Parts: sequence; C-alpha cells; structure tokens
Amino acid sequence: MRLQGDAPSPRDSSRLAPRGYSLRGPRAAAAVAAGLADAQRYLPPIDPERLIRTADDLGTQQLLMMSPATYRKVLKSFHRRYFALIRQYTDAKIFFHSDGNVVDLLDDLIESGVEVLNPVQVSAIPEPERLKERFGHRLAFWGGTGSHVTLPRGTTEDVAEEVALRARQFATEGGYVIAPAHNVQADVPPQNILAMCDAARAKDLGAR
Repeated sequence: MRLQGDAPSPRDSSRLAPRGYSLRGPRAAAAVAAGLADAQRYLPPIDPERLIRTADDLGTQQLLMMSPATYRKVLKSFHRRYFALIRQYTDAKIFFHSDGNVVDLLDDLIESGVEVLNPVQVSAIPEPERLKERFGHRLAFWGGTGSHVTLPRGTTEDVAEEVALRARQFATEGGYVIAPAHNVQADVPPQNILAMCDAARAKDLGAR
C-alpha cells in the first residue's frame, strides 16, 4: 500500500496535525524541564547536556509514510517548534529516531534542528554510502548494523564484516556511532552481539 499522496485539501491536512502536542504555555516548558530533571536523576552516567533523544517514525522499508510536501505541510513546523523549545533548555545534540527510508526528508529534518540520525536502517536505503557524501557535514549517524539479517542470522564473521562496511561508509572524519539498525531482538545470538561490540572496539567506533 502506498501512502505518499498529498492530503486531499488543506482542511484535511490540518486534521492530521499533532494537536495533542501543544508547545505553547507553561505546561510544555514544565514537561521539558521535568524530562531533563528525570535524565539527571535516573541516568547519572549519561550527561544530559550532550544528547537528547527524539523520535517520530516517518519511513517504511520502501518509502516515506507521506510525501515530502505533506510532511512540510503537516509536521515540519511542529518539529521546528519542538526542537527550538528543547534548545531553550540545553545545547545537547538533537538525536532523532525514525525507522525506514527517510532520505528525502533529511534536508528538512536538518533544517528543523536534527543533528544525529538513528537508526540508519540500511536495509531500506538503496545507496547508504551516499548518506555520508550528501549529509555527513551536517548530520551524524547512529546505527547501521543490519538487524533483519546479519545480526539474527549471520555468523560472527558476517557481523564483523558488516561493522567494517558501515565504518567505511559512515565513519570517515567522525560523525558515526556503530549500533544495530533496530533494537536487538530476542532472536539475535549473544555471540553476534559480542562480535559487533568487538568489531566496533577494534575500529574505535564507540563514538566518533
């Protein structure tokens, strides 16, 4: 099923807007402040001033959930206000999670304030090596190790080879954190998790 057509009219498009996420008034400011306070309370090893996680799945395995024009009409202004509000409280890098192929929205997301893209779902992106060429000077990448095939079904050698491949594609001049392209699932053998970590350490890819 394709979902890339524009909404039929501006009225219909406005009905899709995220009304539940008002960014105005003291309640929104208090929510952000409370979130940062929770990070300081519950995640002491992580410096909350360095990275803040946001998420909004916009892609599928083949294409976007909506056309770029619809995104700009319905969601982009919300994302810009959301990230601007975060900026009032912290200079942390804005980490944005979206599964699927979101290449056609990356310019818009960067313009809105995104600085780190996760999970870099390479199985959905035809030419992942071009991401670094096109966006690497403005965007860091977090993820990339295949979670559909390599991690659950591959050998430890397959995992090490994929880590090396993603390093070649994304790690030049920094801006890359090696990680799975999805949360590690129950079908992933423990030895493959260790192989990914060992390969990342060997290439010094914990964070660059």
